Amino acid sequence: MKKLIFLLLPLMLVSSNCKQNCVCPLYDPPMAYLTINFKPTFDNKPFIINQIYEIDGKKVRFTRLSFLITETCAKTSELDGSCGNDAYLVDLTTLDDSTKSAKGFTPFLNTATKLGTMRGLQMGLGVTKNLNVLKPKDFSNSNTLSDAGLYWNDWNSYIFTKLEGLMDKDGDGRFETGITLHTGGDDSFRPIWFPKNLNFEANTLINLNFEVNVNTILRGIDLSIVNSTHQTGDKPTMLKLMDNLKNAVTLK
Repeated sequence: MKKLIFLLLPLMLVSSNCKQNCVCPLYDPPMAYLTINFKPTFDNKPFIINQIYEIDGKKVRFTRLSFLITETCAKTSELDGSCGNDAYLVDLTTLDDSTKSAKGFTPFLNTATKLGTMRGLQMGLGVTKNLNVLKPKDFSNSNTLSDAGLYWNDWNSYIFTKLEGLMDKDGDGRFETGITLHTGGDDSFRPIWFPKNLNFEANTLINLNFEVNVNTILRGIDLSIVNSTHQTGDKPTMLKLMDNLKNAVTLK
């Protein structure tokens, strides 16, 4: 686990004053805590990795769905400073049955934040420009961005999102067509502001739940024509995918 807003603190004691079943460390001065969770959906039902879905008359089985987030924190306003340089991988690939999908994926737990009333949550889809000029070797092993599998040398960029799978393109029952929809590059970064009054009191936990609508991610993308985004000419599709992802992530 890494810090989100100020620093990530180890879980130590259960406070008798703690609300919402929060496992709260005791600090002086007191701190509040934030957890965020992502639940993917498809056709208004939990989205399950490796399950077969029908899209535009074609059967598709997705094997990976993940994306990086940076610049993520609660703030008093959308323009209220930076959220720091932490990066987290939202790896929905792990949600391979209905129970896991309904539970969702939590990239960080009980992260300390300052007290007071915040007006919303800032989240960046992808990697900020100041981080994207760096490479995995520039980070410590404990940092999400040290993972070479998240970097694409030909782009000189981190891979912001990965949507992968197989498609039965000709309807013969065989999933012979690969899907590799990746995005990256500074132009692909998408900041989102989620307005919501968040009152952080001492030793309390606020849990925020987000839906990730896979139908929206694929809106306007014909998988029988565009099933890979790794060439120079694929940039318009990448940007569309990032716009779609921005619309697909909603605070519940």
